[in-house]
Amino acid sequence: STLKLERAAALRESIHAYLVNDMDVSVMPSIPTWFEDRLVNLGQLVAYLRSSVARSRDRDLSYEQRVEIGSRPASQLKRLAICLCFVFDKDEADDNIYRLIYQVALNSSKGYQQNTIKFLYMRKAGCVTSALSKRVKVSDSQVKRITEDLLELGMVDFDMVPNGSGNRGRDTKKWYLTSIMRELWKQSKPRSKGYVKGSTASGDTDKGVRSNGKPVSSHSVNRKRRVRH
Repeated sequence: STLKLERAAALRESIHAYLVNDMDVSVMPSIPTWFEDRLVNLGQLVAYLRSSVARSRDRDLSYEQRVEIGSRPASQLKRLAICLCFVFDKDEADDNIYRLIYQVALNSSKGYQQNTIKFLYMRKAGCVTSALSKRVKVSDSQVKRITEDLLELGMVDFDMVPNGSGNRGRDTKKWYLTSIMRELWKQSKPRSKGYVKGSTASGDTDKGVRSNGKPVSSHSVNRKRRVRH
């Protein structure tokens, strides 16, 4: 259509203008410590969200489930951040760059699994299966399958809630995020626009957590930088 042709022409012009731009790639943009710390958490969060559980037709586990270490996604996101600094002509990665990185990371792992984790993050007190089904917009049986997989991956846990209806019936499960997942999500979120050094949007410190629950160090990401002259 005409609109597609116009968009394609505009895209070609933009790419050509970028390619002919004279950039000094000998001086690499710097990545601040707070940015790298968040990348470590974001990389591990993405690794969790991309994980899947292999099951047989009878829903039995095919093998022991393990979550990928987040170093590979974190390194990829760091390289993307450096490229974006060149595109936007920035000497150092800032909050605007991180917000773009954050959105790219979450877009790479969309699905019911992420929607479930995101909703449980907002519901710290937990959520029963029926309410979770309405929020995620899938059937109760599918929520059961999703939460069972998340449980195997160590992303959620549950408490049994007694049937308080006074009638016969099974108790229900109340699902909530594990402490590791909650911290990974919180410590990978972009900082607020009114950020004050030493605190996050929630008022906590900038320290993140590893997949084993321990605080991260800014040295966890490759920090080789080129000295500016």
